Amino acid sequence: EVDAAAVRAVSSEAPRVANEMVAQHVSHMLWAIGKLAEMGVEVDVAAVWAVSKEAPRVASKMSPRDLALIFWSWAQLLESGHPIRSLCDEAALFSTKARWTEVLSLINTQDKGMTEWALTVIETAEKEAA
Repeated sequence: EVDAAAVRAVSSEAPRVANEMVAQHVSHMLWAIGKLAEMGVEVDVAAVWAVSKEAPRVASKMSPRDLALIFWSWAQLLESGHPIRSLCDEAALFSTKARWTEVLSLINTQDKGMTEWALTVIETAEKEAA
C-alpha cells in the first residue's frame, strides 16, 4: 500500500529542489512518479512539470537508462490520462529525444524496447495535442 502522506510530501518538495537535481535524480524521480501513476495513485502534475523542466539542463549527462526511465514515465502518465502539455514542455521533449539519438548505439535491448513503446505513446500524444 502507498503512503499517501509520503507521496504528497515528496510531490510538494519536487518543485523546490528540481533545479538542484542531476540527470539520474531527474530520471529516477520521474520514474517513481510514473510508477505511482501505474499503481493508480493520483500524482501531482506540478511536480512532474517541475522535474521535467530540468531535462534540458541535464540532458547531455543522461545515460541511456536515464532516458528510458524518463520516456517510460511520460508514457505511463499519458496512459493514466494526463495530457502531454501538462507533463513537459517542448524543450524537455526535444532535449531528451536529441540525447536519445546520440546514445542509441549504447542502448540495451530491454531499454530499447521500453523506450520505443514509450516514444510511440508520446508521439501519438504530441500529434493529438497539435
